[in-house]
Amino acid sequence: MFTFIAGQPTKHGTPMAAVTLQRIRATLRRALNMAIRDGLLQINPARVVLLPRPQRHRPQPWTTARVKEWRCDGQCPAVAVWTPAQLAGFLVFVRDDSLFALWWLTALPGLRRGELCALRWTDVDLAEGRLTVSQQIAHVRGRPYLDWPKTATGHRTIAMDTATNAVLRRHQRCQRLAA
Repeated sequence: MFTFIAGQPTKHGTPMAAVTLQRIRATLRRALNMAIRDGLLQINPARVVLLPRPQRHRPQPWTTARVKEWRCDGQCPAVAVWTPAQLAGFLVFVRDDSLFALWWLTALPGLRRGELCALRWTDVDLAEGRLTVSQQIAHVRGRPYLDWPKTATGHRTIAMDTATNAVLRRHQRCQRLAA
């Protein structure tokens, strides 16, 4: 089955990634473990399936040399991150954008996209300088729904620095004025 799946191209025409095969195997193992628990199976055959190890891509900063190479031949790292100077330049560029607080929270406290989209003012304590992640927006078949964070550590409280607090206070004032 995995040989067949691995031979199928993705919707973009690229070969199936090893990490995708690992995720399929994990889902299958979970389902078969439930069948064992229910007395339908004695062993889990998915346990013995050997799959290629996924390649872990380490973040590479967009150095001057890497930017120059990218402009010449279009080649870029699988995971590329901005340098602090590039991030600061982006934040200066978008400072008057109505979504500036979103860009700020994406860049600095490290919130995930689904966590940002599910963030409510009740999750933000400006007086204490805290932000609580208690939900996220997830997608199934292209449809968004509200969900809990994937893991227990995903549910967390983040201390906000004074600059982040000021950005959120300004954003809240703008929202109130617009309403």
